[in-house]
Amino acid sequence: MMAALNFPFLAIVSLFLVIPICLNHLALGFQTPLATALPPQNETDKLALLAFKDKILEDPFGVMSSWNESLHFCNWRGVSCSHRHKGRVTNLNLTGQKLVGLISPHIGNLSFIRQINLGHNYFKGEIPQEIGQLFRLRFLSLSFNVLQGKIPSNLAFCSRLQDVYFSENSLIGEIPTELRNLSKSVRRICFFGNHLIGSIPQWLGNASSLEILALKSNNIHGSIPVELVRPPKLDILLLSTNNLSGRVPVSFFNSSSLTVLSLAVNQLQELPTSLQNASLLRTFAVTANNLGGVIPSNLGGLRNLTSFGVSGNWLESKDEGLGILTSLANCTNLRILDLGFNRLKGKIPEGIGNLIGLTYLQLDTNYLRGEIPSSIVKLEKLSILALGTIPITLGNCSQLLDLYLGKNYLIGDLTKTALELIFIHNPFFEREFFYRTIALRGAAFQVAAGHNNLATERKTLREIVKTKSKERDTNFSSLLEKLMKELWEELTKEHLKLGAKIKRMEEDVKAVEEDRSVLRKQSREISQTKDEAKKCILNFQKQQNDMITEKIMLSS
Repeated sequence: MMAALNFPFLAIVSLFLVIPICLNHLALGFQTPLATALPPQNETDKLALLAFKDKILEDPFGVMSSWNESLHFCNWRGVSCSHRHKGRVTNLNLTGQKLVGLISPHIGNLSFIRQINLGHNYFKGEIPQEIGQLFRLRFLSLSFNVLQGKIPSNLAFCSRLQDVYFSENSLIGEIPTELRNLSKSVRRICFFGNHLIGSIPQWLGNASSLEILALKSNNIHGSIPVELVRPPKLDILLLSTNNLSGRVPVSFFNSSSLTVLSLAVNQLQELPTSLQNASLLRTFAVTANNLGGVIPSNLGGLRNLTSFGVSGNWLESKDEGLGILTSLANCTNLRILDLGFNRLKGKIPEGIGNLIGLTYLQLDTNYLRGEIPSSIVKLEKLSILALGTIPITLGNCSQLLDLYLGKNYLIGDLTKTALELIFIHNPFFEREFFYRTIALRGAAFQVAAGHNNLATERKTLREIVKTKSKERDTNFSSLLEKLMKELWEELTKEHLKLGAKIKRMEEDVKAVEEDRSVLRKQSREISQTKDEAKKCILNFQKQQNDMITEKIMLSS
């Protein structure tokens, strides 16, 4: 039950944190500008690229087809060259091309390269140590591949490296201590989704330019270094889903830059009361730890807060009035509030209706009692709600998608009016497990009601379930047919637009090829003209010499 109810929050936090944070920095663009003049060939860079091509085993989009002798390598797809150092490669961007193969060690011969983006492919094998030879490298992304082995220690020689992304691979071992040499340059480190072990390096506390540190979803253990709060620009810290233990450093909540702190799914203990000082926090997630203590009731100063998740711990409320819900009314940006699976006691206050921006609210599996206040119907943006009994007026929450009603001491009746709005499963009624999805004001949502003191007639429930199921199936079939028809029409339109666009691009390519042919012809003519001019100059010089010789002979 706990895993089922916590999954939506973890999924939302994962999408909310990872996608905007790490992936946004990888989009450097795939198009290579068309060169108007061909730079001189550099055999070292050309051979390095050809060696890279030789290690590609599958190329479903045909990216490598342009890597041939008919084009200068600076015009190869995904390759950019320097304007200052003619013929030297500065950017290799092949992200999202579904390439399969190995990363050639010859990539280390691209000595002028500054950016390498090979993310979202299927590169396997190990990261070559030769990358450490690229002393001009500033951006390196190998995320979302199937790379194995350890993080190369030679990466420490890339003294200008600012952004390094190795996320979602199968890398093992510890973060090399040699990487402390990057402490003056590195800004973003994303190593999440691997099999890294060891502890969090203390040298990261000396990384004066560090803005993002994402080590989530690894096997890192030990305590969180207190030095980690030192970087003055540290904005995002993702350490969730590891084996971290000990206390959450109090200094985190006095940071002048930290806005996202995710420590969920670890073994951390004790929630610092100084949490109320973290005025810049936007996201705070410590779900599924061993945190004890009291949740501060005066969190109203966290005006930037959008997501607050502390479920799956041993936390208690300071009083039975759940003052935290009232104080959070000042947090007008709050969208996600997860307090479930703790030891909170008391009644849900009327003030909960002031959290009008909420889309996700979880309070179940605590020691809450009494009735849910009717003010909850003001939360019109809710899509997921985990509480106790059902107010009859819940139909006002027109965007509700999921409703979980379980494991508190809430009371009330499920009347026929309420049952006509929702389907319910409840072991109290029968040992059979009912689970249905229906339409409520145009929004499909799920309901689970269990382990409360709810009461209704079993016969009424069955009749409504049977009737609503039939209506739902009919409406769904009709809606699905309509959606499929609209989708097909849209696809047809897009297909025609794409065909026209491709045709225009082919015409443009043809025109460019014609221009190149004209330029080659003009270039040959210019060369011939130069040769003829040289011959004329030589003839003139010869005639001039002959005249001088004849003049000398006559004068003698």
